[in-house]
Amino acid sequence: MGFNVEGFLSADWQPRQTEVPVPGLKDFFDKKDKAVWIVKTLTGIEVAQAKHAKERNARLSANIDAISEVLAAGNSKKVKENLISLFGNVDAEADTAWRTELLILGSVEPRVDYPFAAMLHKTKPEEYYKLTNEIIRLCGVGHEPGKSPPSGATKKSKQR
Repeated sequence: MGFNVEGFLSADWQPRQTEVPVPGLKDFFDKKDKAVWIVKTLTGIEVAQAKHAKERNARLSANIDAISEVLAAGNSKKVKENLISLFGNVDAEADTAWRTELLILGSVEPRVDYPFAAMLHKTKPEEYYKLTNEIIRLCGVGHEPGKSPPSGATKKSKQR
């Protein structure tokens, strides 16, 4: 039993995608659409980028503390509040920073940026964790060879 290295290297690898039902967000979908969020598996580089978010948040939090102390000897709390309003809540625990990055990188539809992910985490934590858990699951399964992802709204053409 030999491993086909050439076949592995030449395969057309595609990210796996799946629809995740998000009934708690149904009010924000068009009435004609199902309340589903499409997520995908990440590449190894994207997984590393998400893991790096933990470290980045810790460094930024320390920097905000240091800057606020330097800028305002007696009123560092107000300066810190202003810096947090600029940079966001960088004191978020490491797991949240990691999951937020996963959600941003792994969301296909709708597309997600940091403010959107932060609001979802704050207001709909059940959906937030459901989505990030599915992205983690897909990353464990990995990409699939030789299969193109679904094209979306266009219908399959009929064969003659």
